[in-house]
Amino acid sequence: MSAGPVVEVLLIDLDGVDRAALTAGCRAEERDRAARFRDPAVGDRWLAGRGALRAVLGAATGRAGAAVEFRLTASGKPGLVLDDGVHFNLAHTAAVVAVALAESPVGVDIEPADRRLTAAGGLADRLLGPATAARTAWEHSGRPATVLLRAWTRAEALLKATGEGVAGGLGGVEERLVGRGWAVADLHIPAGVGPDRRPGGDGGRPGGTTARAGSLVGAVALAGESVDVAGARWIDPLAPPAGRWAAGRAPGADGRSGAAVPAARPVP
Repeated sequence: MSAGPVVEVLLIDLDGVDRAALTAGCRAEERDRAARFRDPAVGDRWLAGRGALRAVLGAATGRAGAAVEFRLTASGKPGLVLDDGVHFNLAHTAAVVAVALAESPVGVDIEPADRRLTAAGGLADRLLGPATAARTAWEHSGRPATVLLRAWTRAEALLKATGEGVAGGLGGVEERLVGRGWAVADLHIPAGVGPDRRPGGDGGRPGGTTARAGSLVGAVALAGESVDVAGARWIDPLAPPAGRWAAGRAPGADGRSGAAVPAARPVP
């Protein structure tokens, strides 16, 4: 029996994919935004992430990835112009992208487990509290960075789910939100990497950046009193799995389906 609303988390390795094919459905404004990044490699990765998001959402909702229309809610959180009952959130670290799919507002965050943390004591005060059992346990266990990283990802996932964002800081987020309409769970990310889909690559072999077990930490948050993570899994974004939102739905001539929602400003 499910412990709560189910969240699907799909993991994508952008270094093991044919980026030209992945970004074929991206819009001109998305390409323009990618070109404005100071570091071209970062812009290229951002565009690949947008292409992966389009592919996943297209497969999940039964439309072509190029036909997916994004909007920003009043709080600035991305959503879909056509309401298929699917909520999503995206996180990335280096070449790895995580896309969370759910039937209510959702947030996801991932971080490398070996990320270096500066001023760990001050960060612990904000994330764990200056005089709490969690802070004491952290001190007694040798102040491991992974404890703070997990607290960090839980707080960021919650703030992404609510649409607040991290501008207000990460301190006290769990205490304020969990059990008050929001739930959060650590994300257990398996080892793996997708098949090499780059030009000239052997599609049957792993390619790109191999993620070892334990090399990434993450969390997923959801509107509700509990959350059941269906399991994070690595996918090939050029052949993404069909989502339950697409069941029994026949896309129209433009690849779209679903009912319109009130207008909101488009995402560039």
